[in-house]
Amino acid sequence: MKKIFLFLSFTFSFILSAQTVTTVPAIITDDYTGIITITYDPAGGAMATATNCYAHIGVTIGGVKWQCAPAWRSGLAKHKLVKNGTKWVLTIDNMYNYFTSCPGLYQELSMVFNDGVGGTKEGKTAAAGDFFVSIAPAGELSVKFSPTSSSGAISSGSTVNFSADATSASDLTIKKNGVVVKTATNVTTISYSEVLNNVGDYVYTVEAVSGVKTSSDSRSVAIISTSESQPRPSGLVGGITYNTSDNTKAHLCLYAKDRNNVLPDNVFVVGDFNNWAISNAYQLKRDADSGYWWIEITGLQPGVEYAFQYAVKIGTKVVKISDPYSEKVLHTDDQWEPKQQYPNLKAYPVQGDGYVSVLQTNKTKYNWSAETLNFIKPNKDNLVIYELWVHDFTSIRSFNAITDRLSYLQNLGVNAIQIMPITEFEGNISWGYNPTHYFAVDKSYGTENDLKKLIDECHKRGIAVILDMVFNHATGAAPQAKMYWGTNSIATNNPWFNQIAPHGSSVNQDYDHNFPQTREMFKRTLKYWIDEYKVDGYRMDLSHGFCGSDCGNRSEIMFDYYNNGVKAGNQNAYFILEHWEETPGERQNYVNNGMMCHTNNTNSYQQTAMGWLKDGDDLNGSNQDGFLSYCESHDEERIMYKAKAFGNGTTVQSVSGHSYRAPLNTAFNVLLNGAHMMWMFQELAYDYSIFSNSTGAVGNRVDPKPVPESLNWYTTSTRMDSYQKIGQLIQLRTRILPNVFSGNPSSTDLGSGKAARSIIWGSGNDRVFVVGNFNAPTDGLTYTGTVAINLPSGNNWFDYLADGNSTITEGTSITLQPGELKIYTASRYTLPNVPNSYTDFTLGTNELSTEDTVLCKVYPTLADEFITVDTKEAIRNIQIIGMNGSTFSPTLNHNKIDLTKVSSGLYLLHVTFNNNKTKTVKFFKN
Repeated sequence: MKKIFLFLSFTFSFILSAQTVTTVPAIITDDYTGIITITYDPAGGAMATATNCYAHIGVTIGGVKWQCAPAWRSGLAKHKLVKNGTKWVLTIDNMYNYFTSCPGLYQELSMVFNDGVGGTKEGKTAAAGDFFVSIAPAGELSVKFSPTSSSGAISSGSTVNFSADATSASDLTIKKNGVVVKTATNVTTISYSEVLNNVGDYVYTVEAVSGVKTSSDSRSVAIISTSESQPRPSGLVGGITYNTSDNTKAHLCLYAKDRNNVLPDNVFVVGDFNNWAISNAYQLKRDADSGYWWIEITGLQPGVEYAFQYAVKIGTKVVKISDPYSEKVLHTDDQWEPKQQYPNLKAYPVQGDGYVSVLQTNKTKYNWSAETLNFIKPNKDNLVIYELWVHDFTSIRSFNAITDRLSYLQNLGVNAIQIMPITEFEGNISWGYNPTHYFAVDKSYGTENDLKKLIDECHKRGIAVILDMVFNHATGAAPQAKMYWGTNSIATNNPWFNQIAPHGSSVNQDYDHNFPQTREMFKRTLKYWIDEYKVDGYRMDLSHGFCGSDCGNRSEIMFDYYNNGVKAGNQNAYFILEHWEETPGERQNYVNNGMMCHTNNTNSYQQTAMGWLKDGDDLNGSNQDGFLSYCESHDEERIMYKAKAFGNGTTVQSVSGHSYRAPLNTAFNVLLNGAHMMWMFQELAYDYSIFSNSTGAVGNRVDPKPVPESLNWYTTSTRMDSYQKIGQLIQLRTRILPNVFSGNPSSTDLGSGKAARSIIWGSGNDRVFVVGNFNAPTDGLTYTGTVAINLPSGNNWFDYLADGNSTITEGTSITLQPGELKIYTASRYTLPNVPNSYTDFTLGTNELSTEDTVLCKVYPTLADEFITVDTKEAIRNIQIIGMNGSTFSPTLNHNKIDLTKVSSGLYLLHVTFNNNKTKTVKFFKN
């Protein structure tokens, strides 16, 4: 696992003043080219005492926010505000000239504020979010309440103030709960104030009428009653519970009680079904002092998605959080995810604060195949697992792209894939070890059904699916962390997390696994993915961190998760633990009771890959049932990068040299005793460092890496010969002789410093003899040359990898070249037909959307200096989106885009036309 980053969440004041942005004109239309005055009121926030104030400002075009924004803290003069009393003011002469190279109709201004280059202060909304100023379509009548108008919950006896502006002279009316309280004729502004004393929900509406044109806006305020105590309906648990007999209803249930057993004052639900207003009508009931709060939502339209959050009032603060059990969540980051991965994704609500939950009644069930419903999992001691990161396995980075390549994995012979974490994580490009929600699929890879289809298709091919799960920690954006947040970390009264991690691998917010609700959530998680997604097991990241305030009862916690979570879903599901810290005998106890544990012998495989046969390259540690071993994983340096950089001689360092050694190293892992794992593209002798970026240059370990298709590896013989041979040797284990390899070897010679190493499996006609020469070629410094061995006695042999049909007599002397692998079998087996070229894996057709009515061609898709956009349609906007989520709008000059200043890598070109149709094409910049 890997520490990614920390996300800080903040609460906002319940009744105190909030930071605001107002504009003159109050309503901006998309044809307006005059002066715009933006006034920012920091309302006592950090920017109130700043010496300088700059706007980090962008625009929304075609629904895509934050276009044409400057670099953060750029300190450009045109973005500098002027102090006016306690407020800051920015003047824009003409918004269409203010933003450089930003064509198209503007729909919104986006902004946050900072104190310039080298500063530390920021100005955001009270919920630590961005400010957005809507831009109205020209020619339409529009009326809006001002940002300073009253809203939300208030105290009894408070004065509420409302002011509204219209785009043109109109008849304006303000109503309270449908009753007129103020009118004005042929005006552009209207205001109203009154004192509210009684508990209740109040909706204020402003209406504008001009001829046949009408417009309206509303604000809600509420004087809140004391929360009502009422027991939960029988069987109601945390999260969303759908009514099985009435698709218009659903129950919501949230646990909210702190470590000191203190309950919030009130809990509300706000969402699409109540105009996101805090109100008594949508206040949750409390189940006495149990900590659970609940409500039944009625009047839902079956099949419709509703976004919602909980608003938890604690003292003078309200924290808006998502539901921890959400099966789907929305976030502002969703706008940067390629829409092709999740078409028709529900828009993020402007009223949201951080993650927003989605509920949907009467959701269509996935139709699983008989192969999945009757899937028999491979023997856990005969697993050959392929670990992959969805983002880098293909250039399209989606579940569907993996499904399209299952023939590649099937031919490789692996009988399981292990997918790096895919539950909702922060950001759009991540290894996934920064989780926020454990029941939701991260949308950057596709839809829930895309994942189900992938799992279903794997099962049709005899491939099990293992999910990587991260139970040790969560980031600050997780609802359990956000609900009780301190200054820079979780608050001391947060019951879900330890203030100090009791183990040596502290990352983000460390869960307290002795807290009953933590246990309940994770047991439900383990059962859920087996029930709902038919997964076959889990790899548990950083499992030695599953502790309470100390790790004294860690074994009890582990067995609780295994017996009452995993096995409650499927008695035969895998439970693989990345468990490096232990009490004496702890790991062996897990193994003895059906679990598996990692064993890390990667240093040995780095040495054998490089051809340095020194003490410490013993392979016996990878030869044991109950443990999962590997040559490399996402956490370790690539073994063939080590060979390329530090190999014993120029031959080993060459591509052809270490590609030739790749099957040898892999065989002496995956053909040893126990379960084994390959890291993505190990079969291709992948030789870019774990510390490289998408171009192959120096980067960070979690950066995307060059993908084989962009390197043309799938048609390169040196790479594909390695793939072919590795596929043939794995299939011997997983398909041809699975019963033999599910047992135990009869003889091993795997010790440290040896050139020739071997292992013998089976007996009689099922015997298998695997032998290899780990020496380097003669251009190495030491440990070089051929080795001779005698074939074992007891039977005659066939050369499996040579597809030999002639018998080789027992005891025959065999000479092995440096880096050569030989596999001999007592019976002749037909060598599997594994392709050594995949031409359909090249970049090929790169259109990710199909808009037949838009005649647009983009070429070349393997570009050097320019890319051409050939179309007769009028273009509103063009964006280039990097795979790390970065975005910029290029200039189109005679249908060409200059790429000379664009870094090498994979990009999406997103074109928006004036008719609102779009086209997205992926291209690779050389």
